[in-house]
Amino acid sequence: MIRLLAASVLVAFLHAWPDAQDIDEDALFSDTSSITDSSSIVKDTAVSPDAESTTVDLSGDITSVVEATGTRSLFKEISRSEVDPGAYIVSNLLLDVRLPFDIKAFGNLETQYLPDSMKPFFALRELFLDANIKRMVYIRTGKQVLQWGRCYFWNPTDLVNVERKQFIDKIGYREGAYGIRVHVPVGTILNFYSFIDMKDLSSVDSIAGTAKIEYLLGNTEMAVSAWGKRYRDPFVGFDLSTNIMDFNIAGEVSVSKGTNYRMPSRAMMDVIGTQGMGTLSAEQMFTTLGDSIITRACLGISRIFDLLNIEDRVTADLEFYYNQAGDNGNVFNNAKVIIVRDQMLKGPAGAQSSQGLLYSIYEPNSYSKFYVAFFTSVNQFIFYPLTLQINTIVNPNLGCAVLTTALNYQTQHNFSAGLSVNSFIGPENTEYTFMENAFLVRLTAGVGF
Repeated sequence: MIRLLAASVLVAFLHAWPDAQDIDEDALFSDTSSITDSSSIVKDTAVSPDAESTTVDLSGDITSVVEATGTRSLFKEISRSEVDPGAYIVSNLLLDVRLPFDIKAFGNLETQYLPDSMKPFFALRELFLDANIKRMVYIRTGKQVLQWGRCYFWNPTDLVNVERKQFIDKIGYREGAYGIRVHVPVGTILNFYSFIDMKDLSSVDSIAGTAKIEYLLGNTEMAVSAWGKRYRDPFVGFDLSTNIMDFNIAGEVSVSKGTNYRMPSRAMMDVIGTQGMGTLSAEQMFTTLGDSIITRACLGISRIFDLLNIEDRVTADLEFYYNQAGDNGNVFNNAKVIIVRDQMLKGPAGAQSSQGLLYSIYEPNSYSKFYVAFFTSVNQFIFYPLTLQINTIVNPNLGCAVLTTALNYQTQHNFSAGLSVNSFIGPENTEYTFMENAFLVRLTAGVGF
């Protein structure tokens, strides 16, 4: 696979040499996630090829959070013990360095402080270097978040990023993947992308490679991609985006032999939460469904509407997700799984190991076979700086859902404030009600600089 990627890069480079044009690589690799992404912060000031100046830009943001989670029992008996409060503050310091000849470096240092532990947490979300060969081949090396997929929330063709998008907005930035990405534009209608994934690099065999060829036909963009790693079966994907009667249509589908992550085996489910787990090896506890052909697909339909003589005031996005590897049953009502849940709810003793065990059982928002999500945003709600968001995600297989209603206020002086209410709907012991939460109320206040 590595040889194939190298050959593909070389062929695309040779074809691109006579026709490559000056493009904005930041826009091409920006992330459209609802989670905060560095591409919205990094400045795109053009630097001429013969520029001799170096610019250093330091920016960032600080967000303070106060939240409270109420249990389902709170509606039966009002008690302080049924409300779990939380508070923390998150800051991000962004360093953007521009050098002559379009050389660029970027870093994102995130700090989080939780008053209950009284200890700060530091994370280097991104740290990368950009370079190019005569503006024909664009290279980025280091820890980075990439756009790999067309749809808004689910991206079945994305085998690159290490952190999936979260339905309830994460305060902070996504974790970057470490590797080398290459982009070769061929004129204005063809692009070649590749990413050499060096996560958990310990030997040549641990390197994974992804390649994608993108083609523009009229107002339709389509791409074919492939992922490979030694001793692993390859993944292939197809995605497209187009516009039909003012509706934006996006779709992705991936096909593979087995999954790209480990799922709990039946043997593990039989002994979960008991001492019998110590008798199982890693191969017995997990499976990748390696003998099965797995298809994942997402279809998104979005549109921007005018409302009350205000242009582009309402944005609506509807997505459908199918995961053939999903479970038709409900592991969350398994008595042994509930024991693990109860161990977590009792407190720190054994909670960490129990939590690790619990979250190895399923991939959030991808446990079942079918999902539906709807995202809507109303700008200038009531007055100019206020935005209303109403989002929902539904698991039809288990009859559960999460409903989010949020108000966000942002001034021209980079001060922001927000209020969100997240409701967890459905019967007990489903994907979204398993932790016995009924709602999560969150207040935020932040500044950007």
